[in-house]
Amino acid sequence: MGVHVNICYVLAITSTSAFLEIENVSNVARTLKTLHDVAGGQEIIVAVAPVSEPQLRQTLASFSAKIMIIGVDPTHAGALHLALKNHFKGADAVLIVDASYPLVTKEQIVRTIDSLAVNIDAVRPVLPFNETLKIIEKDSVVKATLDRTTVKRISTPELIRVLAIADSKSDQGWFLPLKSGARTLAIEGDSKITRINSERDLGLSALLLQ
Repeated sequence: MGVHVNICYVLAITSTSAFLEIENVSNVARTLKTLHDVAGGQEIIVAVAPVSEPQLRQTLASFSAKIMIIGVDPTHAGALHLALKNHFKGADAVLIVDASYPLVTKEQIVRTIDSLAVNIDAVRPVLPFNETLKIIEKDSVVKATLDRTTVKRISTPELIRVLAIADSKSDQGWFLPLKSGARTLAIEGDSKITRINSERDLGLSALLLQ
């Protein structure tokens, strides 16, 4: 079991795919409901690129949870940190759920939280990559086959200690910039929790909901 931490809860709208619907429920509404089940009555910050903010407000108009919407592109770590840092008061860690993973479960979120041990600064679920990856040149010739043991699927959420966040614009592949020497942990993810990138992915996700 992890240690008790006070958490700042964030939902990140990383793509317009968050507004797609599975069984008449938008991905952003579905992920927000799951995050709300974990956060209880605590306020949830929703980070969204300003261009998508009107659509987000319309999508969540009937949502009764305590929400604060912040206009910032959450795919830029430095900008996201700058937008969020004033909301970290009293928080030991920041939990960020990507709304493009609509099948994220309460269990995976709680497992991520429970994995934040005293000697760990940041946690996220990962999955092995089983497909064959090839580098193809312009003339369709296979240049190389990548070693898939070095490739992982990053899942959601990410949990990062506030004290491990760097005041920089660097991007190490996490939602927020990490200080040099930050101790990270990859836990096992759920293979059913996949990212929705386009409408083509909706059919499979609908089947996984059954």
